[in-house]
Amino acid sequence: MQPSIFPCAFLPSISYVQIWMSASEPIIDLGEPYIRQTFRNRAHILGSQGVTKLIIPVKKGPSNQPMHEVMIDYHHAWPRKYWHAITSAYQNAPYFEHYAVELQDIWLSQPDSLARFSLDLFRWIMQQIQPETKIKANNLSNIGTVDDYRKMDFLDIGNNDYLPYKQVFSYKFPFYQNLSVLDLLFNRGPETVYIISKKKCF
Repeated sequence: MQPSIFPCAFLPSISYVQIWMSASEPIIDLGEPYIRQTFRNRAHILGSQGVTKLIIPVKKGPSNQPMHEVMIDYHHAWPRKYWHAITSAYQNAPYFEHYAVELQDIWLSQPDSLARFSLDLFRWIMQQIQPETKIKANNLSNIGTVDDYRKMDFLDIGNNDYLPYKQVFSYKFPFYQNLSVLDLLFNRGPETVYIISKKKCF
């Protein structure tokens, strides 16, 4: 059976996680060329002013630099700034306190590479959603497969093939689709897996 190949995503969107969970033998390609201004270093959360973009600054590298070689730039002390943004957005979410301590430890750990940071976060996220999930990642740029998701735009807001749910600022904004899966996790906790799989919650 051929694997389903995925790009490495920072705080992946709900559509990314949904497709990952339904894929056959999913594996992340760390050898694909890094593409700027994509989900590889940015994610969307919902704050009091609307959608907030979290963009991880990276050090300049050669063109076609493989994902596993992309290094994070910490010169502007963004980890604490963005953690404050996450806290401000979700401190009133039902499950924020349940997850915040563990997530903060990963968030402030400052690994050198973008891939390492993204994988650490993704493994933690999937442990909360589906504990039996194993995240595989390797250099697979030249492998052939019928299920190749590396060119898909996982930030595309049009992908809403899952159950809508109540968000922190539902009283202020209409439902925002396809945010980072953190939005769903903080708001619905253990029900996340049922919402993503379009099943009735318990």
